[in-house]
Amino acid sequence: MKKKLARKWKKSGDDDREDYRFSLPTQDDLRPIDTQEQEELVRSFEKNLAQQSLLWRRVFAAILLCYSVFLVYSIYQQAWSPWELRYHAYFMDEVDSWMVISADWAAVLVCSVAVAGLLLDSRYHRPCLWYSCFGGILVAVFWLYHMLRLPRFRWDVVWLPFGPLSGAGICLYVDHLLNESSEEVRKLRGYMLDLKIKRLWKGVLNPVGHLWGTCDTSLDIWSVQVNRYSTELEGKGLEFESASMSWSVQCHSTWEWLQARRSILILA
Repeated sequence: MKKKLARKWKKSGDDDREDYRFSLPTQDDLRPIDTQEQEELVRSFEKNLAQQSLLWRRVFAAILLCYSVFLVYSIYQQAWSPWELRYHAYFMDEVDSWMVISADWAAVLVCSVAVAGLLLDSRYHRPCLWYSCFGGILVAVFWLYHMLRLPRFRWDVVWLPFGPLSGAGICLYVDHLLNESSEEVRKLRGYMLDLKIKRLWKGVLNPVGHLWGTCDTSLDIWSVQVNRYSTELEGKGLEFESASMSWSVQCHSTWEWLQARRSILILA
């Protein structure tokens, strides 16, 4: 009997879990998170984005720095032992040695500017990336022009024109993706601040609305009293009539001021 009840209980528990898994969300599941939870969530997004941004910027900067070191080695070999490197020896009959060295130095400069634009945390980092792309285009035009003048196009040195340009372009693309992610997180924080402001104004306008209803009732009572006293004391002279009219005008002015004040608070 006990085993039978245990199997039935286990089966009912499994059915409940299956029903819960495929059930629609209830009102408690859809409740909005409070201000503290929103702040913690946005901070976690910002922290994660900052870590990922620093990581990927350093990774691509390290790749470009390694390529720059390789170019410096090529410059050293070309200066001390001209045309010893095979990818430089292809151009022995086309260009002078100093032009090859200058082109390699230009490629080093392009990579250095791209690394600076990727790692700098200032408003000048995006212009640095664009300048590196333009410099990479000039280096690519120089090498492609002389490669096309060779008797046979050498595909094994195609990295000479497209290496610096590709590195600068990839750095610009990575920076663009990271800036987009940062903009999304800033939008999320802006939505959170807007919600805080709306809740604050709601807390301010509720007491004002209560005061507005109280003033409305009080002014109605004043109007009834003025009309009653005017009826009872009618004919006793124009002096009282002018005084009551003055008092009614004051009450009406107070009423208009309260209306204007309430409109300003709602529009704000």
